[in-house]
Amino acid sequence: MSWENWSKAIHTLVGMGTIQERLISAYVHNLIHVQTENLQEKVRKGFDELSKDLTEIGPDSGEGSVEATVNEMYDEEAYEYSYKILDMYCDLYEKTFPHHVGD
Repeated sequence: MSWENWSKAIHTLVGMGTIQERLISAYVHNLIHVQTENLQEKVRKGFDELSKDLTEIGPDSGEGSVEATVNEMYDEEAYEYSYKILDMYCDLYEKTFPHHVGD
């Protein structure tokens, strides 16, 4: 598992730009490189679902499928996916560093 990809994705989600721009960037530039076979089952299932949902619309006029899909989302939906990414990151962190949870 690459902590660097997850960490960069989280930093991107809390950065500048619209929520759609941040979600696209977090996924396309970081999370797309995550190797799912190294993830715990709960996170892998959530990640697979996220990947499927974020590529629902096929590429269109210069946009990739992630861009085409996310750009059709209302802010609330894009925020929900951002929270899902944060939740997966927290689950991974808790399983990797259990003694730090709640400190």
